[in-house]
Amino acid sequence: LALKTKVFGFTRDMTVATGSVAYTGVGFKPKAIHLIGANTTLSTNTGFGGQCDSALNQNANYISAGATPAATQFISGVLLRIGADADYQTLVVTSMDSDGFTGTWTRTGAPGGTHNLSALCFS
Repeated sequence: LALKTKVFGFTRDMTVATGSVAYTGVGFKPKAIHLIGANTTLSTNTGFGGQCDSALNQNANYISAGATPAATQFISGVLLRIGADADYQTLVVTSMDSDGFTGTWTRTGAPGGTHNLSALCFS
């Protein structure tokens, strides 16, 4: 059985409200996802992603460079947290789909800017 992988990039406008988004174009149903993100407009705060498996178990590692000292958090049940300390968005994968995955973004506070994201999908 051959391992399939696909890397693709996308952006997230941090001003967009809470809601679900389908990410397609993977070419297969992922069994696992590794996702990372970085803010392109805020230099003092950044987010790093996490992993999700086929059972939708997911964990994120988040680093806030703007905190003194820099804060690191491990967040269970979330694939990604990006943004500043009180103004951020989280992404939770809700399904692995035939051509990608669907996730729900939750907006907290008033984050701004745009994040570049990269997903590595495995099958």
